[in-house]
Amino acid sequence: MGVGIDMTFAEIVIPCYNESNNINLLFNECKKVIAESNFKIKFIIVDNGSTDDTSRIIDKLENLDENIKFVHLFPNKGYGGGIIEGLKTTRAPLIGWTHADLQTPIKDCLIGVQFLSDRYSLVKGYRIGRPKADSFFSKGMELFESKLFGFKLKEINAQPTLMKRDIFENWQDPPTDFSLDLYALVMAGKHNIEVKRFNVTFLPRQFGNSKWNLGIKSRIKFISRVVKYSFDLKRVINEDL
Repeated sequence: MGVGIDMTFAEIVIPCYNESNNINLLFNECKKVIAESNFKIKFIIVDNGSTDDTSRIIDKLENLDENIKFVHLFPNKGYGGGIIEGLKTTRAPLIGWTHADLQTPIKDCLIGVQFLSDRYSLVKGYRIGRPKADSFFSKGMELFESKLFGFKLKEINAQPTLMKRDIFENWQDPPTDFSLDLYALVMAGKHNIEVKRFNVTFLPRQFGNSKWNLGIKSRIKFISRVVKYSFDLKRVINEDL
């Protein structure tokens, strides 16, 4: 683990929404990571109001591994809401989340957790190998958010996201949509928490489709929602100063 920290237990939340084609592979990847880890690590897979066969498949996987727990939510509580509900069930001193689509390998959680230390209380992946169009979109959001909040924000939605438990416990009214990653980074910046970034390879999605990146219309809708939330969050921060 990191220098000056004696924490050897991490719990990682993985939100799932209509991931029936991925869920068995995800479960097996989690088992591999648990077997390879030199410290205690558990996974909380959150079925966030799925309407496909995800719940049925999960029923067959529950209780097969004591280090993989399942949380069932209904109706869907949003991307951030699913993660927050999963984090509420954790007890480990080191916690975090990553995506179920396996575009960011689960094993990256092992790498990221080991950066947590006296110096770094928040660790986040930095995606490499992304399609140019997606990278261009992210760069635009980075420039806007960095200008708005007054400090550099990079690869906002990259995974995994890992942190010490007290960061989560100090959050107030976190968003329940895709703005959660932005909120985590902005709160870190507000409290002068240094964020460690490490490179993660962004892989092609093996099954299913993105839940938000469905074309230009969905991107515009996503941008509009995040921009509105960003101004709201900036106003709240200014009121607290």
